[in-house]
Amino acid sequence: MRLPLQAQESNYWQQKVNYHINVKLNDSSNTLQAHIKIIYYNNSPNTLNFIYMHLWPNAYSGDGTALSNDLLKRGNADLYYATEDKLGNITNLDFRCNKQKLNWSFDPKNHDIAKIILPQGLKSGDSIEISTPFRVKIPSAAFSRLGHSGQSYQITQWYPKPAVYDAKGWHTMPYLNQGEFYSEYGNYDVYISLPQNYRIWATGDLVDGEKENHWLDSIAAATAKIKKFPEDLSFPPSSLKSKTLHFHQEKVHDFAWFADKRYYVLRGKLSLANGHSVRTQSMFTNEDAFLWTKSIDYIDSATSYYSQRVGNYPYHWVTAVQGTLSAGAGMEYPNITIIGQAESSTDLEEVIMHEVGHNWFYGLLGFNERDYPWMDEGINTFYQTEYMNHYYPHLNLSQKYFHKNVSILGLDKLTDLDEMYYTNRFMASYNLDQACNLTSSKYTTANYGIIIYEKVPLLFKYLQSYLGKENFDAIMQGFYQKWKYKHPQPDDIKRYFEANSDKNLSWFFDGLLVSKERTNYKICKAKEKEGCVSLKIKNKGNNNSPIFIKTLNSLGKINTTQWIDGFSGTKTITLKAKDYSRIGINEAPYMLDYDWGNNYYYPKKIFKKRKILKFRFISSIPKEEQSIVYYTPVMGWNLYNKFMFGILLYNHSIFEKKWEYELMPLYSTRTKDWNGSAAIRHNFYTSGGIRRISLGISAKRYHYDIGHFENSFQRIVPGIKLYFKNPDGNTSIKNQMQFRVVIIDKQFDQYEYQPSLSNYTIKQATQYYTVYNFNYTHENKRIITPYKFRYNLEFNKEIVKMDFRTEVSVNYLAPKKYLEIGFFGGYMLKYPKNPKVDYSYKMSSWSGSEDYLYDYIFLGRSARNGLLGNQMVQRDGGFYIPSALGRSWGFLGSINLRSSIPFTNFIKIYFNAGVSVNPTSLQIQDSKSPLYEGGVILSIINKDLEIYFPVLLDAKTKNYLALNNISYANTIRFTMRLNLLNPFKALKELHL
Repeated sequence: MRLPLQAQESNYWQQKVNYHINVKLNDSSNTLQAHIKIIYYNNSPNTLNFIYMHLWPNAYSGDGTALSNDLLKRGNADLYYATEDKLGNITNLDFRCNKQKLNWSFDPKNHDIAKIILPQGLKSGDSIEISTPFRVKIPSAAFSRLGHSGQSYQITQWYPKPAVYDAKGWHTMPYLNQGEFYSEYGNYDVYISLPQNYRIWATGDLVDGEKENHWLDSIAAATAKIKKFPEDLSFPPSSLKSKTLHFHQEKVHDFAWFADKRYYVLRGKLSLANGHSVRTQSMFTNEDAFLWTKSIDYIDSATSYYSQRVGNYPYHWVTAVQGTLSAGAGMEYPNITIIGQAESSTDLEEVIMHEVGHNWFYGLLGFNERDYPWMDEGINTFYQTEYMNHYYPHLNLSQKYFHKNVSILGLDKLTDLDEMYYTNRFMASYNLDQACNLTSSKYTTANYGIIIYEKVPLLFKYLQSYLGKENFDAIMQGFYQKWKYKHPQPDDIKRYFEANSDKNLSWFFDGLLVSKERTNYKICKAKEKEGCVSLKIKNKGNNNSPIFIKTLNSLGKINTTQWIDGFSGTKTITLKAKDYSRIGINEAPYMLDYDWGNNYYYPKKIFKKRKILKFRFISSIPKEEQSIVYYTPVMGWNLYNKFMFGILLYNHSIFEKKWEYELMPLYSTRTKDWNGSAAIRHNFYTSGGIRRISLGISAKRYHYDIGHFENSFQRIVPGIKLYFKNPDGNTSIKNQMQFRVVIIDKQFDQYEYQPSLSNYTIKQATQYYTVYNFNYTHENKRIITPYKFRYNLEFNKEIVKMDFRTEVSVNYLAPKKYLEIGFFGGYMLKYPKNPKVDYSYKMSSWSGSEDYLYDYIFLGRSARNGLLGNQMVQRDGGFYIPSALGRSWGFLGSINLRSSIPFTNFIKIYFNAGVSVNPTSLQIQDSKSPLYEGGVILSIINKDLEIYFPVLLDAKTKNYLALNNISYANTIRFTMRLNLLNPFKALKELHL
């Protein structure tokens, strides 16, 4: 069915820009020398006094550009540290109008944007011609889309280009790697000069291009060459003769070209349903060449599919080019796309068809990709999934990733849609997901992939299922016909779908697309009567999306299906159903129901809604009808319990749950008793500045000292922890706040002097104490000058102590070479006169016996000598030398320096210095004169697995070591942070 088109809105307008460019490639200096003539048509109702111009090659000019800053934010310092020969820019600009020199200036913040002052106001309906020479220094292809790799060129976003001016004003945008573009439609005539033996293609038609047909390779000829030179990727010498090629294209909003002397060229021809003839073409080198021999089939198939589903392709050429690409697997330009390295033929086909599809959702429908990436990447990826399901209906994730059927995590039973559902569910379970309608720069790197490329396609699959495929296609085809060569906005697509559907679609356009509210319906109860079922459903979420209901018989075949419109609260509906064994709602992954576990009703089972209890080894993909307890055998060891064997039981694995538990009983082979740990917590989530609140309690018990008696400790910690949200698009920042109550109950050997015996007796005594602890941590793991700040407060009836630690890493030499500077300051506001627990500040990092809160894992917690006695955790003053000097019940301050050295991060050097002051009433010798040390670090895992060798010591410390007969071997200490091996903790700390 074809729906009638709506009349064009009378107030819509858009600008037009025509280009005439002459450009010459110098492949010795990797530069372009060019001249551009721009004819700008003002179709707006306003008079323009200036035009904003994009100068995007300047994004590659070094650190400080928006591109460099955004890459840094996402953990990439390549452009920041790039040498001059790898950078790029655009220079030699001289903007003129009718030979009159124009005043212009760079944008103060972004030098890849310029403001051109017009000689006089450009009135509505008038046009102006602006021309300028320009020179482009082509950057390395390692950074983003524009670049060269040797003498292979990808020339994109390369010429001066007016910004879009529309009803919302000027859309100036600095070039970014994440987030694409928004440009005016117009006509292009581009003349490209380069050495004669380059094979080149570009946007548009090659005018008088028959002379270039000698490029054409047959598949047989290309295959023969590939076999002869399978690994030859070297560049032949450039021809001394040059050629000039003229490309022409109308009604496009960008122009790109690609050139390489090594390309094979394959061509095909395609006739569309309307009779229009399209030439298809692929260009590739020996790299991945065997995969590319079928590339024409992929291009033909994609072009036909999109033409049938969306609308006929109007241009003459569709080309796919293999190249070096740093921004994703592929990147689209009008009529032509560049494709990165592929892993398999299916992978290559999927990337090619996705990028070819952008000729519709980017090329012909000129969406604002930077501000509304869901309209471009999201809708296009929806059609990509439709294509793959159409041509490869039985392709599972195991075949996709391993190229064969393997049963790891049940991947052989999962499809692309399942993968999209689970990745979205994963992010949502940790409250890390973001809404679908954000601008590109506001997404984290992970969410840009998951939300835009996975959630949005699922939502459009949901919409298609609700409307019906025939109606959905008719609406989209009508929208395409109305809006091609224009700039539709989100409201335009919303209005068109609503106007051409008899359905209320606010749940979609005003709900799922603009928020991260969860869809979560639940079957409360069902009642059967006279061949009908009365079904009570509750909406536990905040989105009133429609519900799909189906009943299945005992053979698993569908009996009945029905759509009902969404609602809030509860609703009872009546289904005509008989001889059914199951009722399910919103079972399809594309409906993104947050909890499938409450979407089922089994009339013939005793527990009609209850999940089946299942035990699974280590981990699995959760199943909707199962309540899973995961298990794994575990083994532990410490100096006192020796080997311990047991089992770990837990209920959370891939997804975070509101209620979580872990239980790990361990039987000791030495003490012949049970040890281990347990924890239970409840997670709360908010839509404000706090991402997660975890309220819970943990406990553990182990032996820690074998003296006269076998002494153990028990630790119980109730507490609450707050995880704050990151700024949009930034995953490097971590803000956490915690309050906990640490309750320690431990046994120890107590010696009592007996005067009558003139000797000591030993008994096993118990010590019990509680410490209240508040801490706040702010950390920014940015790649340039990362830093961390931690504030800590501890108190009980005996003490009040507060301290802070600040760590800053200053980059030098290379991206991962740092001078690490740490500061510690601690002050005891209240202290006991006769302490039973050593709460004092220590200048030296803690050994196991000093860990009075039992926070860390020590293999020999009470060991004083030997290898295990030298295990430490950096705390307080942070010195590595084992020394009692500098301990304080008053003030302690220190500075800690660590530095990388050239050539390796395995070896580092350190220097620590500090002072301590004790209260005068305690009459304890303090260290008002500084203590210091220096030495060498073998850093296997930075700060988590390291060995410290002292080289430089102050006189007091040297004397202390000599008086206590501490050998040099016992001054060599090491850090082994075993608690970091906890996978549950690692998942909690995720910032994606």
